Amino acid sequence: MTMARRHSPAEIRAHLARAEALLAQGSSIVEVVRDLGISRMTFYRWRQEGGLSRQDLARRVRELERENVELRRRLGEAGAGQGRREDARSSTGSA
Repeated sequence: MTMARRHSPAEIRAHLARAEALLAQGSSIVEVVRDLGISRMTFYRWRQEGGLSRQDLARRVRELERENVELRRRLGEAGAGQGRREDARSSTGSA
């Protein structure tokens, strides 16, 4: 059994680019991972993560969480404004 090796994010991106090129040329997944010297599971995991390191993924999650908070705040403000407009319409007697 071979020893596990850690790949840098740059290496992962390079491997993914090479894999996509080989796949576009008609190679099978088995041929691609054999050429890259990795397992199929590693290839699928890298492809799912988009070649990002764990630190990059954690940073992206934090960015998305901040964006989500901001969007929820805006949605709440918009909903509150909508409620005021409905109250105004009901008080004027229009249905």
